[in-house]
Amino acid sequence: MSETNELFPFPTVAEDEKKAAGGVELPAFPGDGEPPLSDDELRDLRGMLKAYRAGRSVAADAAQQGGALAEDLPVIPDVAAAPAAAVSTPAAMTGGIRPDSLWVQFGLSEPTEAEALAAFKEIYGEITGSDDQARVIWAMAGIFPIKKFLRIGTPEQKLFGLNVLGDRFLQSLAGFVHPVRKKLLKAASRFLSGVSEVYSFLGMEGEPFNPQYHERVAGSSTSGRQIREMHGFLVVMREGNRVVRLGQVLT
Repeated sequence: MSETNELFPFPTVAEDEKKAAGGVELPAFPGDGEPPLSDDELRDLRGMLKAYRAGRSVAADAAQQGGALAEDLPVIPDVAAAPAAAVSTPAAMTGGIRPDSLWVQFGLSEPTEAEALAAFKEIYGEITGSDDQARVIWAMAGIFPIKKFLRIGTPEQKLFGLNVLGDRFLQSLAGFVHPVRKKLLKAASRFLSGVSEVYSFLGMEGEPFNPQYHERVAGSSTSGRQIREMHGFLVVMREGNRVVRLGQVLT
């Protein structure tokens, strides 16, 4: 087709056919056809807006100005006078709950978990501050108990899950300076190692940094020669002591 007159013309569709094919006009915009606000309604609306912006009740404002809004209306709270909302903190969230009532809820049957629970209870008894107690209890709750939830996983799948939980445990104790810190890390590493049954999880805080076993995390000093905090356990195979995962450390 080289000539323009050989092109097919665009089809023309009648209006009735358009409507039959679904070309229905759009519905009227909401509000169309409604009468405009009256003068009284506009005055009432202005009074409500003014009272809202002033942070006072609509009824009180109407009474002061002698307006038409004399009925009782909901009071708009004064933001400045409202009490500050309580901030949710671990101490507040665990307030009123005795740890002894938590220990008995587990119903443990695995020797590894029973041993870990006994160690956690002993360590917890050495902590006196409520904030420190709340922080430790939340850290322990992130990893314990876990064995029955990983029972159907392969050793590699279990390792992935335990690495995540171990990192979370250590991250929750980042910056936590307390005499029981080393005991906590030792108890957690023994617990994770017992759950794995194939890999050993090692915490090495206070030991020299060794690039064969560790890698620094963000915030570390490149010249640091000592491990200040563990952010991820060093993981090795029990048979042969082959390193599976480098320890994530802060130097």
